[in-house]
Amino acid sequence: MKEIKEALLDFIFPSHCLCCEQNEVEKEKLLCPSCSELLELVDPQDRCPRCFRKGMPCKICASAPSFWTFAYATEKIGPASSLWSAHPSCKTQIRVDAMTALMAVQYYRLRWPLPDAILASPIGGEMTQALAESISSYLEVPYWKGPCKRLFGSYYFWRQRCNFSSKVLLVIEGEHNLEEREYLFAIEELAAKQIYLLAFCAQEIL
Repeated sequence: MKEIKEALLDFIFPSHCLCCEQNEVEKEKLLCPSCSELLELVDPQDRCPRCFRKGMPCKICASAPSFWTFAYATEKIGPASSLWSAHPSCKTQIRVDAMTALMAVQYYRLRWPLPDAILASPIGGEMTQALAESISSYLEVPYWKGPCKRLFGSYYFWRQRCNFSSKVLLVIEGEHNLEEREYLFAIEELAAKQIYLLAFCAQEIL
């Protein structure tokens, strides 16, 4: 029984770095010093201000600008990938706090306007919702619950009655998925003024 308990505690509160899995870390830490140094924010300076692709200006957005503006905090490699991909029960609040801090710094670097409300993307489950709630608290902006996906079709609805008309919205994603953007069209159809989409991590966009 003691061995089972110790194994469970090590699963929820691992004693080793989430990235290299070799160096020991304290219970309130996630990464060892060596791996922490590899955790870097993506510099938005040379990125398209609309789609976050490398290069200025972006020919794609110049010819067909999208309704939403997208960016992410880190590339999904090394320690950033480990932070996001760890089991949901693994140091959950510590991970949320760490990712929130990185996303908040990136948000201010992007110089986006303060949104009227924050939404959680339906992609990413409970961790994405926890990130959205945490960033909502950090920015002191209302968090609107939803969106949720119906069992049939791609129609999205919201758990909470929300008036999107003329609102600037910040949608939070954990890991960005370029193929899963149907819910953004649903928000657009409800007459939102502008949508900003911020992800914790993403694969490099070509």
